[in-house]
Amino acid sequence: MERAELISRLKDDLHPSRPHSLKRRVVSWLASCLLFLLLAFLSTGTRADLNTILSSPRFAIETLALVIAGVTSGVLALFLSVPTARTRRSTVVVLGAAMVWIISIITTFILQMEAASIGEGVRLAGMACSTELLLFSAIPAGVLLLLMRFGANLSAHLSGLLILLSAGFLSMVALQFSCAQDHTAHLLLYHLFPVALLGTVGWVAGGRLFSFERRLEQKKEELFSDRNSRPEG
Repeated sequence: MERAELISRLKDDLHPSRPHSLKRRVVSWLASCLLFLLLAFLSTGTRADLNTILSSPRFAIETLALVIAGVTSGVLALFLSVPTARTRRSTVVVLGAAMVWIISIITTFILQMEAASIGEGVRLAGMACSTELLLFSAIPAGVLLLLMRFGANLSAHLSGLLILLSAGFLSMVALQFSCAQDHTAHLLLYHLFPVALLGTVGWVAGGRLFSFERRLEQKKEELFSDRNSRPEG
């Protein structure tokens, strides 16, 4: 009886579903990622040593890892908006790609372990990269948030985290082609740290952006409160 009453109350809050399938939203997201990267390259320009750096295996590996992590984080967020979707494979891809980038950066950091190199990497001029990354992140985050609104987000905090992580990773891809600073200290402090900050903000904000879980808990509390207040007998 409790379950039936809870379902009945939840149905009262439901809005008419919109005919946007998961597949269609994923395709829209992939197209948006491609368009975003093209616009980012056109607006920021390219680094002076681009022709040289393109032949670097490290650059290719790190850029590909960031693309995969950014795109797949968004896909995983969309999967979370469909209760029956399977997310294990996407989770493995996101974590794997992120780990490839981190391992590459840490390995290079160890090889560059010189005081002069570290000092060069942490100069405050790198704040321009952080500012650019945060501004660019607003575009894919807005697109992904819009696409998420067509689903039923049951993992509010995780969805918020993935939205901003995805946006941050994609913005890091744009910086790969515009920022000529290759010092790992710079990449960790002014490229990766803002993305970690975005993820934290997304986790906190997700609970407010996607309120289904909160409404569900409120309905449960109301139901149990009503049942406890009824006279026995």
